Amino acid sequence: MRSISIALIAVILLFTCGCQPERDDGQPVTRQPNSTVPNTTKQPVGGYVQIAAISSRYKHRPKIDELSTIYSWSNGIKTARMAPGLNWMSVDGDFVHLDGPVSLRGGRIFVPHSASDSLREMWVEPAQPAEVVIPFHVVIDPGHGGHDPGAIGKVTRVKEKKINLAIAMKLDEFLRASGVTTTLTRRDDKFVELKNRINIANRKQADLFVSIHANSSKSGNGGGFEIFDRDPRATPSRRAKECAKKGPPPAKYTDGKVVTGLAQRQKAYEKVFAKIRKQSREAALLVRSEYKASLQLEDRGVKSDKLMVLRWAEVPAILVETAFLNSRREEAMLNDPAVQEKMAEAIGRGILRFRTRVAASMK
Repeated sequence: MRSISIALIAVILLFTCGCQPERDDGQPVTRQPNSTVPNTTKQPVGGYVQIAAISSRYKHRPKIDELSTIYSWSNGIKTARMAPGLNWMSVDGDFVHLDGPVSLRGGRIFVPHSASDSLREMWVEPAQPAEVVIPFHVVIDPGHGGHDPGAIGKVTRVKEKKINLAIAMKLDEFLRASGVTTTLTRRDDKFVELKNRINIANRKQADLFVSIHANSSKSGNGGGFEIFDRDPRATPSRRAKECAKKGPPPAKYTDGKVVTGLAQRQKAYEKVFAKIRKQSREAALLVRSEYKASLQLEDRGVKSDKLMVLRWAEVPAILVETAFLNSRREEAMLNDPAVQEKMAEAIGRGILRFRTRVAASMK
């Protein structure tokens, strides 16, 4: 009866504004063992995460009502509430269904990852005045294709080129829905030379080039995701010398000024490539942040390597290794359209945050 009463109180208070928290330290409440949700054999998709981890990740501690054990968060505009035993939460009075019940185990609160996703939406991009949306063009490159299959899955023998294209198409749809102009280097199973891929972005003077890949390791023990943002051979001074011989930098990089003379062009290009290198790193870090928050994969960091599409980039460029295709667990993830969607949207959110940064720098 006690747990039923608590649940009823929770239902009432979740949708009222009269919840007066008595604690704001975010620590678990341990005095109500009867409200603990029994362990079940069916776990929610993505599993559980501890509330303390959410608080640490988003730098927001919940308020806790001692009577009902309601946990509530607010970003100043929206308020989210949840309570043990319920498989839903409220956000400003609206129901948000969770894929499993909020659980109190050993005095600690655990919530399904779907609850974490809802909270992330409140805080990854804090509430701000409407952002200035600028014209933004992204070239999306699904790695491999045609006679080049890329890595091969251990279990299903799926080819990397198929996975890359599936994620790239989903990313294309996500970005276009967000007002971003996109170009795909391929839309079907055909081979495109590496230099031709980046040349598409260079010719269009894209705001970002993103190449989508799935990783593999010779040992078969690799796992996680990683992002590459530069080729160590493509230093600003070296690229400046190479490009200055071809002509002046695009006007978009020189505030509309026409640069003449080889020495002047080289100097201008050095500034261009220093800026491109900085923006590539910024884009990589923002995509990494979103990807890490959305997927249960090891974060292998942002790196540099000898990669042709980064070597010849004349625009900000990154290469995303989404997961390891020769890992049994990650092969299953890469083969799952729902996970592909999650990967694409995580990359897309990082790109949108990069667009916001670029817009801010133009003010």
